[in-house]
Amino acid sequence: MCARTNTTLCVNGTECPVTGTCSQTTATVCTTNANCPAGETCTGIAQEPCVRDTVANTGSCSLVADDADVDQVSDPIDNCPTLANAPIIPNTTHQADSDHDGLGDVCDPSGTLDDDRDGIPDDLVSYNVAVACRASRWPG
Repeated sequence: MCARTNTTLCVNGTECPVTGTCSQTTATVCTTNANCPAGETCTGIAQEPCVRDTVANTGSCSLVADDADVDQVSDPIDNCPTLANAPIIPNTTHQADSDHDGLGDVCDPSGTLDDDRDGIPDDLVSYNVAVACRASRWPG
């Protein structure tokens, strides 16, 4: 993403706009003084650098999209590669899979979770009530 606008996706920075910040309201991105509150000027106008969040630069870069949901677990080992489900233990790739079906909890379809293995999906409403039955005598 571009450093100041952070809504523009970039690869090498040439996609990023030329911007600056307002002299006193430094969180405000500007391209001219007119973008700043009264009395402030747009300073530091330059091509924004392209920055990558959650990526460690090892000296080589790849344009291969290997983590589509950007949850820091690469797609080949992600138990739910289309929906973000971050590792439950920091600095590992262990993701939540409470029912041990190989599909991450966030990808389990509604009505299929049975984490306590009682045969009843956990996301269905169940009632725990006592029913009193009386023996009735049948005539005859």
